[in-house]
Amino acid sequence: MSHYNQHADIPFWIASWPDGIVALDNNCNILFVSAKAQSIFGWHQQDLDGKHIHDALCVANIATAHSKLDCPLCQTEQLDTEIQSANWLTASGDYLSVDFRVIPIESPHNTARLINFSANHHRIHNQAEMKKLADYVDNNPAPLVEFDRDGQMLFGNPALQEALLTWGFDEEGQATIFPDNLLSLCEQCLDSGTSITGIEVTLGQTYLSWHFHPIVSEGVVTVLGYAFDISKQKNAELEAKEARAQARRDFYAKMMHELRTPLNAIIGFSDVLLWRSAAKLDERDNTALRNIKVAGIQLNEMITDTLDISKIEAGKMVIEPETFVASLLLHEMQEQMRYLAEAKGLTYHSESNADIPFHSDKKKIRQVLVNLISNAIKYTKNGDVWVSVIQITNSIQTTESELVITVKDTGIGIPEDQINSLFEAYQRVKESKNKDIQGTGIGLALVWELIHLLNGEIKVESIYGQGSTFTAKFPYLPKTN
Repeated sequence: MSHYNQHADIPFWIASWPDGIVALDNNCNILFVSAKAQSIFGWHQQDLDGKHIHDALCVANIATAHSKLDCPLCQTEQLDTEIQSANWLTASGDYLSVDFRVIPIESPHNTARLINFSANHHRIHNQAEMKKLADYVDNNPAPLVEFDRDGQMLFGNPALQEALLTWGFDEEGQATIFPDNLLSLCEQCLDSGTSITGIEVTLGQTYLSWHFHPIVSEGVVTVLGYAFDISKQKNAELEAKEARAQARRDFYAKMMHELRTPLNAIIGFSDVLLWRSAAKLDERDNTALRNIKVAGIQLNEMITDTLDISKIEAGKMVIEPETFVASLLLHEMQEQMRYLAEAKGLTYHSESNADIPFHSDKKKIRQVLVNLISNAIKYTKNGDVWVSVIQITNSIQTTESELVITVKDTGIGIPEDQINSLFEAYQRVKESKNKDIQGTGIGLALVWELIHLLNGEIKVESIYGQGSTFTAKFPYLPKTN
């Protein structure tokens, strides 16, 4: 029970003081609340009687947060009688902004200090308004987070916490939902004093767009970050991009197929003219006809490569294995490859011991052969081109055999620093020696894709200025029902 009551022991000046008065004992427990104080707070004497002043009134907000031991209402050493400001809790649950001072007194009623206060109506914050703001942060579906200069999190809303639980952390302890360069972004934001927007983070099929803004609170500058889920927009963009790419691939495929009809006619009629008229034409005309045929063959190969690389990029290339004899495959293309070599004045050599049936994708292996041989011929100005197709069998079982294709030339060779990028699409050897050599740069990229599609491997050895050797190995593909 309070040491003060409604009897005559209440000093008149306290009871009638125009501001609110709260009397505390030496332990900061409430002894008495004046009528004015009760009208301001809405509390009654019995509601507060005996309670610690900090537990009863103090609000733990960011601006005035303090512990019970550090409560400015319970100063035990040197009391500061200057006016201070705080937010206190009312009976209705509102946050009341007050100006107060602590007055030490000596009294026979065990009173150690009086809290004299008045409401500051210019800074009243209604709890409903603050709760509305808090609800906005708590219920916002967008992750909200506050960082210091070092990229350390000071605050995160529930949406951020849920995102952290969903996407987790990397091996270094960095949350995967944040940009990799989070620290530099925070430093840049604070140093420049400007916002940084539209930093994208990809999490599988989820895309986040992060925005960072410098904020100042109580003289402390921090970074506010928030993210929007732009997955629908991003996926729509990707789908539209893929649709455009597919339309382009379809157009190219149709165009290439349409080109083949007149092209085959050109190659066919040039063959007929060479066969029928070779003896009747002079050397210049025969050379012109041979050039027509060579150009037609090369253009046909280019069309085939373009169609196939488009299929691979679209993920539509499939393996069609069959049983065939590799030496016969080499023989089938012998005439055409020899013709291309001799048209440049090169000597063409070929050998094969692959007479045992082999199971793989014959069409794709043929295309690898064509591209490797054509590439050797293209980059060789004089000398020789050697082709070998060797079948290595480790046991009686042909299923353990391996097909090894080797194409060697005496061409311009490849600089060592360009070998690693040789199989990248649209890449060609960048040297003055090949400035007159035409090509698209997709032939070797297609070779790489086809070989790996068939679980094979390829190796390149080259001495710049002397020539190159390409060695491709194909495993026997098991037969399936």
